[in-house]
Amino acid sequence: MEITHMFNSSMYLPYTLFEPVTRFNDDSAGDMQCGDMGEEELLALGLNDISEKVDPYRLIHYPFPHPGGIDGYFGSSTSGIKISHSECVDILFTEMKELAGMFSFYGEYRFLIEELIGHFRYGNGSLFYSQPLNSAFHKRINIKTHNSPLLIIKKCIEDEFKNHKREVYIPALLHKIQTKLLRSKLAKFNNL
Repeated sequence: MEITHMFNSSMYLPYTLFEPVTRFNDDSAGDMQCGDMGEEELLALGLNDISEKVDPYRLIHYPFPHPGGIDGYFGSSTSGIKISHSECVDILFTEMKELAGMFSFYGEYRFLIEELIGHFRYGNGSLFYSQPLNSAFHKRINIKTHNSPLLIIKKCIEDEFKNHKREVYIPALLHKIQTKLLRSKLAKFNNL
């Protein structure tokens, strides 16, 4: 049995089967155009009580519990200690790590949230890279579901070679894969 591959002279490999609307790490994407919000913007959104430990707007550190806690409901108020901006930032990032830890206390990737928060704080807008996160995504891609892109690609290739044993027209195969990929679901970390 001889398999003839008819390549279009204008086709180059590797061939792009799918592209998202915006590229990965695309700085011009709409959701990448937002920077830090100022105090007025945060307060306008109702974000006036964002920490159990500090008031970032007045730079006051509260010994636990702070005025928004149960003591505040009974009329007594806990006085705070004036702190510097950098001390406030330290306390807020420490608190964020503690709170995130409540949702990532087990599993092989539990440390990733701390890496992400650390990068958020010290990365200065640089790209985040993590080999364990890449490995987790590769595992995710290889999960076999009926509409996973990888399974669709494999099935299209197998079917094409099974149905056309003597001759496979590669451009038609690639078009078929592209069409079927439009009905697939890309791997996401959305059900962990």
